[in-house]
Formats: sequence, C-alpha cells, structure tokens
Amino acid sequence: MLLLSFSLTLTAGSLQSRDNIMAEKIWDTFTITEQGLYAELPIEKYHSHICVGPSISSSGLRAIANGSPAEYWATSYLNPEAEHREDKDHFRLGQAAHTLFLGEGKFDEQFSVKPATYVDPKTGAEKKWNGNANVCKEWIAEQEQSGKRLLSAEQMHTLKGMAGMLPWQANCPNSGLRNSGIVSSGILDGLIERSLIWQDSETGVWLKARPDLVNLSDAFPVDLKTTREARKVQNSIADLGYNMQAALVAEGLREVCQLECSGFAFVFVETKAPYAVEVVELGVEDIELARRELRRAVRIFAECLTKNEWPANAGEPVTWAAPQWYSSKLENLEAANDLPMLEDVA
Repeated sequence: MLLLSFSLTLTAGSLQSRDNIMAEKIWDTFTITEQGLYAELPIEKYHSHICVGPSISSSGLRAIANGSPAEYWATSYLNPEAEHREDKDHFRLGQAAHTLFLGEGKFDEQFSVKPATYVDPKTGAEKKWNGNANVCKEWIAEQEQSGKRLLSAEQMHTLKGMAGMLPWQANCPNSGLRNSGIVSSGILDGLIERSLIWQDSETGVWLKARPDLVNLSDAFPVDLKTTREARKVQNSIADLGYNMQAALVAEGLREVCQLECSGFAFVFVETKAPYAVEVVELGVEDIELARRELRRAVRIFAECLTKNEWPANAGEPVTWAAPQWYSSKLENLEAANDLPMLEDVA
C-alpha cells in the first residue's frame, strides 16, 4: 500500500541507539509498579487500569480542567458503570493517521477498509457497496468480531491527501505531510509512542503521558494532530487543552528521564483539501504556565478519588455576565439613539 511506504519514509530516521534511551522498559502484559519510559505498550492498555493504583492521562486531566470531574468520570475506565465511548469518525481517522504516518502499529491488523463493491450471491453481479445487504452486514460483523475498526473509501482518500499523495498535490508545497518542508527536515524523527508513567509525589496518583515522538537528545517532543482548518489551530491549542498535554509530557520527561523539556511542537494536518500542514511550537514559558493548570487538575482528580465524588459543576448560583457581542449590540443601539430610555415610557 502506498501509504504504508510513506509511513516507512517518515520514520526511517526515527530510531535512536538503545544506549541513548534512558529508563526504557519493554512492557509485556504486566501491571506497572514503577516509573519508567515504556515501549510496546498498546494504546488500549495505556488507557486502561495499567498501573498498580489509579492513573490518569492527558485526556482525562483535560476533561477535568476544561469540563468537570463528572465529564471525565462518565467514560472513565475507573467507573464500573461507565458510558460506552462511541468510536466516532474523526477519532477513527486520527488513529488511522497515527498508525500509518508514525508506524504506531500494523495498519492491516487494526483497520479494515470497506470495499467499494460486493458480489451478489444470487446473481453473481458486482454491485455498489450497500450496508443493508446481507453480504455487507456479514463482512462488517466479521471485521468487528476480529477487533478491527472500519474505514470507508472516502476516509482512505482523506488519508492519502493528508499524506500528500494525491496526484494534484505534486506541485503544491505544504499540501500533505510528504510535501511539508518542515516534515522533510526531520521534525517527525524520534522515538515513537513511548509511554512516560510515574507516581505523582504530591498526591500519590499515577500519571501517564504519551508523546507521539520524542528525541531524548534534545527533549523536544512532537505531537501529530488532525484538524479541519489549519488557520484555527491556535485556538484549538487553548480550547482543547493541548498546552496541558505538552506540560504533562514535560513533567514526565523531568520525573522519568531527568530531562528538562526544551519546547514542544504540534504538527497539524488538515483532513480536507488542501490538506495544509501547520506547525505550532510552544516555548518553555508556555509549558510551565500550563503545568500550573495541570497541577490543579491533578489535585482535583486526587480529591475526587478520596471522596468518591465526581461533581458536574460547582452547583452554586452565578451572576450573569453579558457576552461581548451582546454588550456591543446594545452600545451600538445606544450610539444610534435607537435604545429607548425607560423614563420616556408613559
């Protein structure tokens, strides 16, 4: 598959000498009882009860910080009555991109692509794929039974665009990862999908961070993200708490590898034409400020564990504050003398 060859091209220079891999441990089905930099830890295990005590990763801490403890608890592996986490299209596409572009795992073992057509068993005629046809239903059931996630032909087209391998992209610099000068220069070189796991000294909870790539020689981690619009990624970093994700990785490098993070880069690639690539770097000051927000979330998580209470919000009345657009609207009406004074009312 063309995309698989592209994956190898991206990661060909990413291996580091084992002598330079500090604190690395190979995970092999055991419960983690000591801090370390773990290799070969599957992502589904990483998000499960993998540590000897309760643990939380960036996604959980961001849910607490930007939402509420209840938002985290609703789908947490710690919750015996947790809501089923839907395998949404954008999540599936993002995971497929990581698997192909970073070599996270064997794509064919994790994903199946729905065929464009199927053969009617009665007539032998080739027909357009139809999810309601029995043959198609049986095929889907087989794939799901084997644990594979399904991708459509349209999603595979999107992945090729993100890779920069559609014919029209040949003369479009920065359209797709292969056509990005920054990617070609080696920003995606490094150790892939290593898990930093340690016990927090203040609260005792276990913390987990998993940078997409990290080069231990310069302690400058990189994360690959998908986005609908490259021009909005600055807001995404704040809205989705990606800076907290970077801060957790920095803390993990400090605790596990005794390395001070020198910065963090997000490589965003669009999931629609023109599949633009946008690289955003966070400086040390940005990361340190986000660590304070991260610390608040860790403390809340630890408190919720102790009390076994996961509040949805503070539960107290708040004073309404008019949004800026509404205040501007009233100011404009008043400036136009089009907002009546109440004393004028008979």
